[in-house]
Amino acid sequence: MKNKAMTYILLSLVVGLWGYIIYKIFAAVSDDDQGPRQAHKNFVQNVSDLSFYNQKKTTALLLNYPDPMLKNVVADTVPSAPVTPAVNNYVAPPVQSYQPEPQIDVRYIGFIENLNDKKPTAIVAIMDKQYMMNVGDEQHGVKLTAINQGQITIKAHGKNKTIFKNDN
Repeated sequence: MKNKAMTYILLSLVVGLWGYIIYKIFAAVSDDDQGPRQAHKNFVQNVSDLSFYNQKKTTALLLNYPDPMLKNVVADTVPSAPVTPAVNNYVAPPVQSYQPEPQIDVRYIGFIENLNDKKPTAIVAIMDKQYMMNVGDEQHGVKLTAINQGQITIKAHGKNKTIFKNDN
């Protein structure tokens, strides 16, 4: 019988606690707008005598005083020479026509390595055509000079260029 009494007491306590929680949730969610509440002052405002404070002066600073660093120093005057206008002897160089070099679309796709001699062969796309090139090979005026894992070095139109691997 002792266990049943304790069970009923705890059961009523749990039901009461859950009822309170559900009531709070419904009260917070309900549409009963009571409007904002105003706080009530429950303190007395202390009125003090502030007459001992002086009002701040708002006058502007005048800058018509002598420089304190140059006190008792006489400034030397530098004689100035008359200014002569500059003579313009500039002749513009003749304009040369500039012809840009044609661009060659070169992309480094990757490389493969021969298992026997460990010689790398690069897979290069030149003008949207893929070629397998070794060092020293030339296609469409592009000569392959070096092959690395992430880049190749080519020589096109007499200039060395580095092409990085296309990660697409």
